Amino acid sequence: LFEQAREKRQLDRELRLAGRIQERLLPKEPPVIEGYDIASYSRPCSEVGGDFFDFVTLKDGQTVFVIADVAGKGVPGALLMASARAALRAHLESTREPRQLLRRLNLNLSHDTQPGQFVTLFCGVLDPKRRALLYTNAGHNPPLLVRKGQLEPLEIGGLVLGADEQETYEQAEVLLRRGDLLFFYTDGITEALN
Repeated sequence: LFEQAREKRQLDRELRLAGRIQERLLPKEPPVIEGYDIASYSRPCSEVGGDFFDFVTLKDGQTVFVIADVAGKGVPGALLMASARAALRAHLESTREPRQLLRRLNLNLSHDTQPGQFVTLFCGVLDPKRRALLYTNAGHNPPLLVRKGQLEPLEIGGLVLGADEQETYEQAEVLLRRGDLLFFYTDGITEALN
C-alpha cells in the first residue's frame, strides 16, 4: 500500500507538471487588433485535456484564430493536442488558406492517430482591414456569429481531422460588421450540466 501511494503521488506530480506545460501552450493574452475586442477563457476539467485555442498574428497583420477539441481526455488527448498545435503552426509557414491548412493537418493526423482518435477544429483567418474572416470547420462546434440578435453558425468545412486522409475541406468568407459578436466554444459548454 505504501508503494502504491508513493506511485500515485508521483503520477499526480507528473500530471500537475503536464497541466502546467499544456497551459503554457495556450496564448497568455489575446491579440490586440484595432477596432476589435477579443477575449479568451479556458477552464480545463482535469489536469490535462484535449481542448485548445490559439491566435497567430501573421506578418501582414492578418490573424489566425483556432479552436479545437481532441477526442479523449487525459494524457492521450493532451499529447494529440500538442501534436496538432505544433503541426498547425508549422503548416502556417507555407500557407494561410484555412482549407489547405486543414487538409495538410488532416494528412498528418490520419497517419499519427489510432482508430477512434480524431480532432475537431475550426480555423479562421481574419483580415482586419477588410473585416473579413476566411474560415473552415473540421467537425467542430460551429462558432456563432451574432448579428442584431440573429445567430449564424459557421459550419462550412468537412469531417473531423484524422478520420479520413482523403478528406478535403470547403471554406467560406464572412464579412464582419461593427457590433457583431463571434463566439467560439468547445463541447465543454454544450455538455455542461449546470
